[in-house]
Amino acid sequence: MRISQIDSIELDRSKPFNHCVRIKDAMGNSIQVVPVKESAGWEQFSVIYKAWVEHPEFNPTGKETK
Repeated sequence: MRISQIDSIELDRSKPFNHCVRIKDAMGNSIQVVPVKESAGWEQFSVIYKAWVEHPEFNPTGKETK
């Protein structure tokens, strides 16, 4: 997986006790699913997201950033 292939990173809390961070491509397909602890899911998501946006290959062209 290349950083440039990633279109979004989402914290999926749809299943109780089975939360994960989904890394998706432009088509909405999951490239990678990272299981996270329910109690620390947001913190783990933040670490992954921060690493993505700070990577030299990150290209926000056409993506909304806040």
